[in-house]
Amino acid sequence: HNSRRPPGLEGDARDERIIPMKYTESDAFFAFSNIMIQLRDGFLRELDKESNGIQGRIKQFSEIMKAVEPHAHRTIEGNQVDHQFYSLRWFMLLLCQEFDMSMAIRLWDTLLADPKRFTFTAFTSCALVSYVRDDIIDGDFACCMENLQRAADRVKSIPQLLNKANELCNAYNTYETGVLHEDSTGIYLPLLDEHI
Repeated sequence: HNSRRPPGLEGDARDERIIPMKYTESDAFFAFSNIMIQLRDGFLRELDKESNGIQGRIKQFSEIMKAVEPHAHRTIEGNQVDHQFYSLRWFMLLLCQEFDMSMAIRLWDTLLADPKRFTFTAFTSCALVSYVRDDIIDGDFACCMENLQRAADRVKSIPQLLNKANELCNAYNTYETGVLHEDSTGIYLPLLDEHI
């Protein structure tokens, strides 16, 4: 019987540390179900054009980009690159296809903490565009598409991406309100001074 116990666990201590593990699968399913309930509008064709639908989310992203990355936005629009061509999977999959598992987990940690549930995804997507802005400014349709679809390849660390997203969020809030916030930390996610 001792061979079944993890090392260092004796008697009742074993039970306290192992029992919670038996609920891990059900807890994970519960969390996943809640996330999917909140994301479902993006997967329903009849809701595509609603603000919570996929086209609504991409439209919001485009409007934010127009305010905080105007040169990139102008280039993308000028080359008639539909934002859905490169950002659809960003919003449908919350950017998890763009990064390896450890980076995606760190990214999701912030996206799931978003008090406005997934609005910060638009700022994070704008931050991705920032990584390739200089490469697409003078480019054509093909150049824009190639760089935008591979923007995540330029990200060296998720905290760096999130800090850029927070900067863009601050810039957008300043643009929307006309008030310059002296605090250099994120006003969108006040609990996260800097993403580490």
